[in-house]
Amino acid sequence: MVEKDKQGKVQGALLGTAIADALGWPFEFNSGNQNPRNIKDDKFISWKRKSRYPFWHVETIEKGSYSDDTQLMLAIARCLMFEDWKNKFTNIEYPFWLEYERGAGRAVKKAASLWKKGIIPWQSREYCTDYFNAGGNGGAMRIAPHVIKKLDKEVYEIIEDVIDNVIISHGHPRAILGATCYSYALYYLFNKCEVLSFAELVEALIEGRRIWGAAPNCDRFKEWLEVAQNNSGYNYSKVWNDCYTNMILMFEYIKKELNSGLLCDDKTVLENIGAYSKVSGAGDIAVIAAVYFFSKYVNTPELAISIPAFSIGIDTDTIASMTGGLIGAFCGSDWIPLEWKEVQDYSYISSVALDLCTEKTLILNRPDDLFHYLIGSIDKLNEENSAFVNSKYSTVKITKYKTSFGQTLFIKTNFKNIEKIPNKIESNNNQITLNILKIERILKDESLSRITLKKTFEILLLKSQGIDEKKIVKQVRVDKEIVSKVIKLFMG
Repeated sequence: MVEKDKQGKVQGALLGTAIADALGWPFEFNSGNQNPRNIKDDKFISWKRKSRYPFWHVETIEKGSYSDDTQLMLAIARCLMFEDWKNKFTNIEYPFWLEYERGAGRAVKKAASLWKKGIIPWQSREYCTDYFNAGGNGGAMRIAPHVIKKLDKEVYEIIEDVIDNVIISHGHPRAILGATCYSYALYYLFNKCEVLSFAELVEALIEGRRIWGAAPNCDRFKEWLEVAQNNSGYNYSKVWNDCYTNMILMFEYIKKELNSGLLCDDKTVLENIGAYSKVSGAGDIAVIAAVYFFSKYVNTPELAISIPAFSIGIDTDTIASMTGGLIGAFCGSDWIPLEWKEVQDYSYISSVALDLCTEKTLILNRPDDLFHYLIGSIDKLNEENSAFVNSKYSTVKITKYKTSFGQTLFIKTNFKNIEKIPNKIESNNNQITLNILKIERILKDESLSRITLKKTFEILLLKSQGIDEKKIVKQVRVDKEIVSKVIKLFMG
């Protein structure tokens, strides 16, 4: 059992994560927000989001709604209440999450879709290279429950579980090191009871670098490491060491900047650590930025969260949520202002935090009903809580549900307006046929998002001229699997 004073920290960490996620999500660069500069005095806002699934439409996001960062953190927390958490997550929670996910990145969704099909991402011939290039913060953002569940254990043991978690969806060292570093920071703050000196967390991470920066254990991750070294497309060990070394340099830089106290310029620091770059959503950058914001503003928790949440141009929701986790791990929950307690599922998140503090592991009396034990029964709220968005050929219904445990889910149902769908859209020479259902399949296939419309037309033109597929692959420089898929979808 976690001590009573640490229970407050545990609640603070999960609530801080969710609050900061909800504040920052509208301003994240891929949020689809129709008015991304609508910032209202550190308040939760209702906003319009352009979404592409199941077709392009605009939905209204309620005030205080959190995104995939908090969703996956809660999913992991539930799984940790049972034996064999990884099996529960990859077989139940993660596949079902696709039904209600909000704001997730490509790598996280792709991995979930593979697990749903029973395919291990790093064993997928089609996706293996992309998997090992996935270095985003989608793994780091969900690992706090592992730290909480084993607060009385050695940090080494926690970090191994964290690695096991991250590699479910991400294979690049940036993703893994970002998560291990974040877990070490959380562990340090949960166990810190005295006054925290300025930049102390940065110094602790530099001193503990050989713990959180150690390569995955060869015994536990032997098979995975072999695949990483042989099939990642790069020298995995070298990239790991390069990423690790760069993180230490960035922490040294932050430590130096923090010596200027509150005079150090946030934007300059963020630029120098890469928070505005093309890889701003990487796991290592997210944790470095979160540690910086925590260290500078820890004495004013509201600022520590709201500044990254409203820093348009960075990965606002995840960097803010990770900062919120650090703030809660040290400050508890007493600092949370009344208006921020309106975050989605405040009471449920508080109860999940307390459940994680218990040492007991739940036993399934009815293993055949695993979904119910993990997620609970799902009840639809009043029909008036459903929203309908129309397009020319489809209608999407967004229904608000509440699980029996207390989590709110928004699930989309797509209805085809069959009578409006033309049978075919044909080219003049009848070589290519297309219908609306086929278009939807194309839009949902994320592997096709990697090629341009021009490349697609080139493939089709060459095929219509009788060119062999192998020659098409060489000429347009596109993977054989994608060339075959384009030909099958358009000309099959």
